[in-house]
Amino acid sequence: MTAIREAHESKVEKHWEAVLDPVYEKRIALIQQRDPIADAGQAWTNGAREFLPSGPYGDIFPGLEDTEYHLNKQFAPDNYVRIQHNEFLRYLETLMGEDPVQVENKNISYFSDTWKQFIHVTWKYREAFNKEMYRRQLSSKKS
Repeated sequence: MTAIREAHESKVEKHWEAVLDPVYEKRIALIQQRDPIADAGQAWTNGAREFLPSGPYGDIFPGLEDTEYHLNKQFAPDNYVRIQHNEFLRYLETLMGEDPVQVENKNISYFSDTWKQFIHVTWKYREAFNKEMYRRQLSSKKS
């Protein structure tokens, strides 16, 4: 019975890798073509002051672990609402978020190498973006 269950699980994993890996491979390429420092500058110039959380409504902000924003339960929801009201930040959040197919199938077992790379790439992007946004905030307070 165990062999049958394992064979079925392997088949299911391969199915989801075939469905989701190409999606995340494209997103990885799109993210790697972007410059998070320039993007933070563009957002800042257009009036945005938000940080990119590690996930929707999240209170973990990559790159800001040693700041007042990290794990700030009061700041996180307001920050996310403001992201959703900014077309550019909403695009970035969507680009670096889970694909709708994955969200709809939360119970699936999907943890491929492509998914792990996607998580790594998005974390690095958010980290650089957030550090630049934070640097700009500190500079504007000194001015």
